[in-house]
Amino acid sequence: MTTSRRSFRTLFLMAALGAVVYDPERSLAAVQTAGPTPSVASPTPGELLRVNFDDLGRARSAGTGSVTLVNQGSEPLAFRVSAAGGGTLRSVPGNAGGYAARFPAFAAGYTQRAVVTATSSSDDDPLSPGDSDFTFGSDFALDKVSEGGTADNGNNLVQRGLFVDSSQYKIQIDHGRASCRVAGSAGAAVVRSTQVITADTWYRISCSRTTRTLTLALGRLNGEITRTSVSARTGVVDSADSTPLSLGGKVTGTGKVVAGNSDQFNGALDNVFLRLD
Repeated sequence: MTTSRRSFRTLFLMAALGAVVYDPERSLAAVQTAGPTPSVASPTPGELLRVNFDDLGRARSAGTGSVTLVNQGSEPLAFRVSAAGGGTLRSVPGNAGGYAARFPAFAAGYTQRAVVTATSSSDDDPLSPGDSDFTFGSDFALDKVSEGGTADNGNNLVQRGLFVDSSQYKIQIDHGRASCRVAGSAGAAVVRSTQVITADTWYRISCSRTTRTLTLALGRLNGEITRTSVSARTGVVDSADSTPLSLGGKVTGTGKVVAGNSDQFNGALDNVFLRLD
């Protein structure tokens, strides 16, 4: 769980990381437009992870077990599907050719669950950004019915670590609105979008952490991007090396899908990425 490699990359960052508590009154509430969101996402320098699920399309579906996915980022990662209740991952047409991953639909009283996990065997744990600036996100299309009850009361897109852990980063959708949470050695921060997500529509979302800010960017594909930021210092984000990064829901530290309060994503997911900035 060393952070020396990431610290070397970020010598230009401020060395002092004082503990803070997220204060909504200090929100920058910044809303910007950055032109249209392109429909096709391509790898960019610094990306540790990028998955577009085209390889899943050849298999059509996957239940619990290893799954053939190619990481287009720089790190060698192993992918698995963790499932429960008969849940499977299916391939569907992507937003601009290729394939996307279709996660289980919501069902009241009986929740099928399927989550993709990514782990690294590297000694340096590339999935922990340490004190580096970093950005993560995905493309997604949310089902019209996507939450209810206690078994599935949210939609987690990308995350590493759980709320109770000292380090975590995640993007989630609750009640039709997106948010991002990052927790580290200096505290935790949450940034929330006020944009209401339209069901069955492709969006691109990302969350960026810098030394002093947390920014959520959200927009329809080929539409304008809205950015919302809060002032916050989160410090070193460094999980246990074995902690999986999960796509489409929550998993335990050993990679098993969470049975209750699963935050199973209900919809299609594509172009997942993690980048050091």
